Amino acid sequence: MSFFKKLTQRLKPRSDKQIYSEGLDRKTNKFVNKLLLLFEEESEIDESWIERMMVVLIEADVSVATARKLMKSFQKLLDENEITEKLYAKDVFKQVLNEFYGQEAPQLKIADNRPTVILVVGVNGSGKTTSCSKLAYMYQEQGYKVGLVAADTFRAAATQQLELWAQKLEVPIFKGKLHADPSSVIVDGLKGAIDQQLDIVICDTAGRLQTKTNLMTELTKMKRVMAKFIPEAPDATYLVLDATLGQNSLIQAKEFEKATALDGIVLTKMDGSAKGGIIFSIIDEMNLKVNFIGLGEQMDDLRPFSRELFFDSLLDGNSDNA
Repeated sequence: MSFFKKLTQRLKPRSDKQIYSEGLDRKTNKFVNKLLLLFEEESEIDESWIERMMVVLIEADVSVATARKLMKSFQKLLDENEITEKLYAKDVFKQVLNEFYGQEAPQLKIADNRPTVILVVGVNGSGKTTSCSKLAYMYQEQGYKVGLVAADTFRAAATQQLELWAQKLEVPIFKGKLHADPSSVIVDGLKGAIDQQLDIVICDTAGRLQTKTNLMTELTKMKRVMAKFIPEAPDATYLVLDATLGQNSLIQAKEFEKATALDGIVLTKMDGSAKGGIIFSIIDEMNLKVNFIGLGEQMDDLRPFSRELFFDSLLDGNSDNA
């Protein structure tokens, strides 16, 4: 295929199903491939096979406690339906995962007469700034007027990165000087968003270690300041987690939840990750849901989380192309 044909195809809008399928392709995602290989074995289901499946889940950073719950439910359904062939067990496992996950997180309702404010938090390197940009792109594609606030005043590079994305997307960006008070930058951003009659304003905050009490406390101040200008703000606080960090992501989530109420998770770097099982541990241990999932490096690879598409792709893995 020629370069130009590839480029033309790449620029075509891709469906959610296509992006999930590409992001969870077994050829690039170790977790998906290991899981599928288990179901492709021709021998009947036995205790050893169940144990190997549990090991695969734990290696993908499903916690031991959560993996046991999943496998207990799986074994129960297999016994009730008298299923011994692994080929048919795949659909049963899909049912177990869907029931375990439960209802999907409700999508954010965009306000009618004021800017809807999204606060994005997380540690350095999680993909926070890029996620802010991809969220802006997603909402822009839906027809909303979007703005970005560069409230990470500790790193000049973070503001510069967000500025580049703002230029590419042709959206306004509100920023302050290096080391300025982040809350004051957010105030200026909210004022600007109101003046420009923006529909959505996305606030990128400084990456902070969950162990730094003063930085975590600063998040509380940001929310308090926001509410003075827009009483309902922030409308959503999303924690960005790097799927490749596995159980470390769960530790981060727990500490951020202590510091500030979270509305959901943006799970990045799921494409090619062997640690995607962290989704189940977060649900089980924190009762938090994934609102958005990053399945690649392109702007449109950040998508609202779909339980059905995720589990279908997880247990298909684009296997026709393997």
